[in-house]
Amino acid sequence: MKAELKYPLIIFLLWIAAPLCLYLIIYFVNNLILNPNFFISLVIPAIALSLLSFLLTKIKNREIRTASYYSLVGALIWASPAIYFLTGSELYYSLSRTNKALLILLPSALLSIIFFMFGKIKAKPASDLSDLYVKKYMYSKDE
Repeated sequence: MKAELKYPLIIFLLWIAAPLCLYLIIYFVNNLILNPNFFISLVIPAIALSLLSFLLTKIKNREIRTASYYSLVGALIWASPAIYFLTGSELYYSLSRTNKALLILLPSALLSIIFFMFGKIKAKPASDLSDLYVKKYMYSKDE
C-alpha cells in the first residue's frame, strides 16, 4: 500500500478506534465489573471453586483425583450458566425456594456423577487386552 493511502487510513482508523475502545472499557467497567450480580454469581464462586480444584490436586490417589476433577467440571457445566442466566427468568421466579434449588442442584449432581465415572475410566486405562484378543479370535473363527 502506498504511503499516500496508508497514513490517511491509519489516522482515520485511530480517530474512530480510540473513542470506541474507550467506550468499550467504560461499558465493561460500569456494566460488568461494578455490577454486584457479576461478583455474586461469577467471580466469588469462581474463586471458591478454583480453591476447591486446587485442593483436589492434593489427593494422592490418581484415580480419585482425576474423577473428582471431572466431577467438578461436570457440575459446573450446568450450574454456572444456570445460576447466572436462569435466575433472571420468570419461570425461575415462579418456583418455590425448594424447586429453585432443585432446578440447579439436580442436573448438576447428575452431570457430576456421570463425569465422575468418565474420570475414573480415564484415570484407569484398560491394561488387560485379553478380552479383545478373545473377541477377535471368536469373530475371525467364523470366517
